[in-house]
Amino acid sequence: PQNESAEKRAELLKDALPGVLSEYFDDDDAALKELVSGMTSTPFKKGDVLVHKKSPLQAFVIIAEGTVQATNISSGGRDYEDLSIGPEEAQSSFGWQSIVAGTKLEDRMIGTIVAVTDGTALVISRTAFVKALHIEEHHDVAVALQRVAAKRLARIQLKQIAIFRDSNLNSMQINLLLDCCHHYEYGEGEV
Repeated sequence: PQNESAEKRAELLKDALPGVLSEYFDDDDAALKELVSGMTSTPFKKGDVLVHKKSPLQAFVIIAEGTVQATNISSGGRDYEDLSIGPEEAQSSFGWQSIVAGTKLEDRMIGTIVAVTDGTALVISRTAFVKALHIEEHHDVAVALQRVAAKRLARIQLKQIAIFRDSNLNSMQINLLLDCCHHYEYGEGEV
């Protein structure tokens, strides 16, 4: 992917974006072209740490070649299973949530990203991502994307609870269950 065409990069980008984000782009979209032109290609070697847990991630990263693994994942006091990321995996990118959510401590990486094989990452900076989507100019877009990021994290957390992990619930059923739930954070000493 060091020399891949703009069309190939656009295809990788659209495949890597979560479905709800890809609806912001079409094939002739200036924002998509702007994101593609802002990509940098970064090679990695097996064993390289791409991102450390609790680090702020200021980029959207697409694994164009190779495989990386999110390890040591924890959030909300729970530990989660390792997650493989790459073009042949269920997920081929990471980092869009931290771009959308900001850089508060609780929005930092919830795991360490380690290269399982040699490969190449396509990296889009937070600045380029925010500029292309006009997030700072359109508060409604920012709020919608923050909701998507929060719901995705809630879905991951729910799927890690044994009764749901071991169930035969599909993604739609998990989403419907989440729609019936609400999140409340208790302060210290509250019951």
